[in-house]
Amino acid sequence: MREYTKMYSRIIEYLLGAEESEINSFQGK
Repeated sequence: MREYTKMYSRIIEYLLGAEESEINSFQGK
């Protein structure tokens, strides 16, 4: 169960990071 939670949190961080990158790229243009 603990491994699943860690993987889930890592996925969330990846999605948040991707969103931030897209927003920064959009604002840059």
